[in-house]
Amino acid sequence: MAATTSTVDTYHLGCDVGGTFIDACAFSPKGRIFRAKVPSTPQDQSVGVKNSIEKIRKVIRAEDKDFNGKFGSLHHGSTVATNALLEGKGVPAALIVTEGHKDVLVARRSQIPGGLASWIQWDPPPPIIPLERTLQVPERIGVDGEEVKPVDREVLRKKLLTVKGKVKAITVSLLNSWVSGEHEKQVAEVVREVLGDEVDISLSHEVLPELGEYERTVTTATNS
Repeated sequence: MAATTSTVDTYHLGCDVGGTFIDACAFSPKGRIFRAKVPSTPQDQSVGVKNSIEKIRKVIRAEDKDFNGKFGSLHHGSTVATNALLEGKGVPAALIVTEGHKDVLVARRSQIPGGLASWIQWDPPPPIIPLERTLQVPERIGVDGEEVKPVDREVLRKKLLTVKGKVKAITVSLLNSWVSGEHEKQVAEVVREVLGDEVDISLSHEVLPELGEYERTVTTATNS
């Protein structure tokens, strides 16, 4: 039987990717903590992660001659996407919804924050994708996952031309797609045909296949 290494005998590493720095923190089998910090590499965050791993290896080797350079686990976290969202630095994106549901990101849950707070005058933030870049496509999937109305590809093609060259990402969030994502896949095919491969596509049934049109849509739009 091949020898195995117990997790209690190995080092464990965590890397946190920030907009300015990447922090690495390692725990030794004896409970010692080692830290290292390197600049972030926005052009390719994986480069900065590799740099942080190499640096913390040097830090550990300087104090532990028995360290073999390997880690039993790597925990990876990032605040880059959160920062981009808070600072409004996301790429320009468009949203494709079922015809008749254009206001999903504006209406939200109608009462937010809800309860007593809904009586207070509250200015909600603007939708993450504006109405002028929200496209409606005739189609419908029933709550049972069966097709009620097919995707009108011709209408979709014409509407996609209105955002061609203006967006770098497309969010697709259709009614009842948490039950069946078939129509979203068909919409993605038309998007690829009209806008090409350089535009990223996020499908709600892949990002958050859960009931709740607003929650699913806003999460997928954030992903875009």
